[in-house]
Amino acid sequence: MFWVEKMELKKAKQEDTVSVDYIGTLDDGTIFDTNIEEIAKNANHPKREAYEPLTFTIGTEQVLKGFEEAIIGMVVGEEKEIKIKTEEAYGKSNPRNIITIPSSNIDGEDLAVGRIVYHSTGAKGIVTNIEDNLVTMDFNHQLAGKDLNFKIILKKIE
Repeated sequence: MFWVEKMELKKAKQEDTVSVDYIGTLDDGTIFDTNIEEIAKNANHPKREAYEPLTFTIGTEQVLKGFEEAIIGMVVGEEKEIKIKTEEAYGKSNPRNIITIPSSNIDGEDLAVGRIVYHSTGAKGIVTNIEDNLVTMDFNHQLAGKDLNFKIILKKIE
């Protein structure tokens, strides 16, 4: 007679340090972030210095809360797809973070729609419109106002 010893698989929990691979997409399928090199190349993302699993400790708020919560209870090798609603991600776009100023108030020669700009406070924005010597810049987080979808693959629990 034979028998199989029952093994309890370790599940991720609060205060565990975990490593994951992930693909972040918007509802229209656009990939906004990934740490998987082949996926990043296919999406024409800028090359990273290294493509490594994202490592963080659950409960330390290093990543979005919904992302952390999704990993709790997962086992190594498990894949999960989740949606994080706008309000639980980067919030709604705040109209007060969109400003229009004269272009003469901006240092730099390569001013164009889509360019990154920095406020003297260090805030990062993007030029959204240039018209009649006026420049409109959006200082909201680039993912504000968007629901976020993630495919998460748990690679390691420490």
